[in-house]
Amino acid sequence: MAQHKTMTTQFIDGEPDGLRLCNCAGSLITTVYMPRTHLSRAHQLDLPSRGVYYLLKVDSVRIERLYVGQTTQGINRLNDHNQKKPWWDRAVLFLSDDSNNFTLDTAIGLEKYAIERTTEAFPDIAENKVAPKYKINKFQRPFIESLFGEIRFMMATFGLPVDGTDAKHIPPQATPAKPEPNGEVATGVPVRWFVRQVISIEDI
Repeated sequence: MAQHKTMTTQFIDGEPDGLRLCNCAGSLITTVYMPRTHLSRAHQLDLPSRGVYYLLKVDSVRIERLYVGQTTQGINRLNDHNQKKPWWDRAVLFLSDDSNNFTLDTAIGLEKYAIERTTEAFPDIAENKVAPKYKINKFQRPFIESLFGEIRFMMATFGLPVDGTDAKHIPPQATPAKPEPNGEVATGVPVRWFVRQVISIEDI
């Protein structure tokens, strides 16, 4: 029997393609989808401080570059990236203030796991070249894998694959290789516009 998920999405300032805050029922995580142009607006929101994030450069059909990081400063962590990484056009953050369950060790372990999954699947576009040295122990791993499953699901709702499992679900004909102006064939990860899971969305 299909598993249903309930997700609440807040479209900040009523913009359908702008800043979004998403929460799945029963999750520790608040997901923040943020176009880079909305960074200053995101600073005005009361957001959790600890978690992981993705920086992405996306054109109409594919992810061209991506980077995974960890933060204990919430959205403020992106200030440095805004100065030093000119290439990204959007960020997706997965944040929590549940200090009992979403500890610093959990955030570091989740960052390591996410980087490993990303660099294994998409070595040509991942900006992370080395994973953190932190070692995920056998007691942490099930929880971290569960959290990453939530991240995969939420990224899929935005049409953004984050590991090889997602990429395998993309129909090849959806993203034909197209020549760039210099004659080379474009590289990147196709963007998913359709999600297989059934989601019940309530706007708040």
